[in-house]
Amino acid sequence: MENNQKHEIEIDLKQIFGLLLSKALYIGVIGLVCAILAFSFFKFAATEKFTSTTQIFVIDKATDKLTSSDISMYSALSNDYIQLIQTRPVLEKVIAELGLDMNVETLKGKVTATKQGDSRIISISVIDESPVVAKRIADAVAKAAADQIYAVMEAELVNIVQPGNVPEDPSSPAVMRNTIIALILAVFVACAVIIIRYIMDDTIKTSEDVERYLGISVIGSIPIFGEEAMNDKRKKKRISLKNANSRIQNAKKNNVRLSENAVDIDMEETKKIDTEEINSNDKYNKKNKGKKVN
Repeated sequence: MENNQKHEIEIDLKQIFGLLLSKALYIGVIGLVCAILAFSFFKFAATEKFTSTTQIFVIDKATDKLTSSDISMYSALSNDYIQLIQTRPVLEKVIAELGLDMNVETLKGKVTATKQGDSRIISISVIDESPVVAKRIADAVAKAAADQIYAVMEAELVNIVQPGNVPEDPSSPAVMRNTIIALILAVFVACAVIIIRYIMDDTIKTSEDVERYLGISVIGSIPIFGEEAMNDKRKKKRISLKNANSRIQNAKKNNVRLSENAVDIDMEETKKIDTEEINSNDKYNKKNKGKKVN
């Protein structure tokens, strides 16, 4: 029983894989279109932002002799320094000094402070739409943070390792990264939609589906006999009748007497098509006479 279940799952997976392969062009087009749209948006429409970074170094008291416990303490103190950098007094001082048209929460969202490994160097990064403004804010935050750390933590000295830079290239948006993400997401969504539609489709299309879903064998099937040929004959019949009627109408309009042969040609063609159609049906009925359809 387990072997049968495993076999059925394997067949289903093969069918799904084959279905995805048959829709590969459709999936590829969707992925390509979404990638182009994402590239166009992030390249030409999205607002560019620049990041300026400055660094400060905090020298605590009694640093002549360092022990392992002192190193652990400095690591913990660095986390405290990072929290102080983003406090309200520091940010309010920066806003007042630079005359920024923003509140404390907005400025806080632009400022990020991180610790450089196990060292006592703290990096302060500021993101803004203007590279010059980003540098000015970074320098102002470093200066205000140094004063706050010196006052609150009673550090011996806080030095600015390097001032903020004026970035030449935008830090966001990452055009290529976002384009690749859009491409992957589009392909994934397209595949998911195709698979879900396949799973939800419970219609029976082939004799194999009858055996698989209903558990019964197919004895026979009724083909659609000569459908294309019959359609061609009906089309010819309509053309012949149309030609005959057209000749009659033109003759009446121009007061011209048509010969019987002029109309009989089209009518004979119509009768010929009718005869072929009847003979085709008779052959099909004789061929299938006495057959039972289950």
